[in-house]
Amino acid sequence: MLLPAEVKEGRATVRSKRGICEIKVGDQPWQPLNVSMSLPPGVTLRTPKDGYADISVNGFSSIIRLEAETVLQIVKMNFWGDLRTTDQETLLNLTAGSLIGNVRKVSQNSRYEIQTPCGLVGIRGTDFQITVPNGTNGAGTTFTSVTGQIVVATTSGVVRILKTGESWSPCGVGIGAEDETSETTRRRHG
Repeated sequence: MLLPAEVKEGRATVRSKRGICEIKVGDQPWQPLNVSMSLPPGVTLRTPKDGYADISVNGFSSIIRLEAETVLQIVKMNFWGDLRTTDQETLLNLTAGSLIGNVRKVSQNSRYEIQTPCGLVGIRGTDFQITVPNGTNGAGTTFTSVTGQIVVATTSGVVRILKTGESWSPCGVGIGAEDETSETTRRRHG
């Protein structure tokens, strides 16, 4: 049995892909991303205009799809505990493109977060989508809870809980400029 102090580094695994997806480790040049490839923390992934990549992150706690023209860094993947009581810490950084994901319910001591130029998303067990328009430095970023709920904290300090079917685009013209909520959320709340 592992003690809480015994933190282990997690891994991600490429489950499927379409097109010439790539991986970058540190200052190394971009390399082809292959199915079944094991990915450590610190790598950056990108997908082509006509492609996608499906990745299991930090073991089997989640699966994410990097849609076309997406750039994502796997910043941190740690776990501790035994097989019955595993706690995890996962941090991803989505700088451009669209990410669709399913995160299984995580323990109270676990963290699963995705950083964007617009803010940070906390996920506890839900289906979600995050889109950061390319070339915008975060303007127009949209957060969506497909099922369950996500918590979004913008770079300007605004926090919002999104429930099933709700979307929010908090960063309009410039980073930190609070927009109205998305059309979906406006319809839902009048």
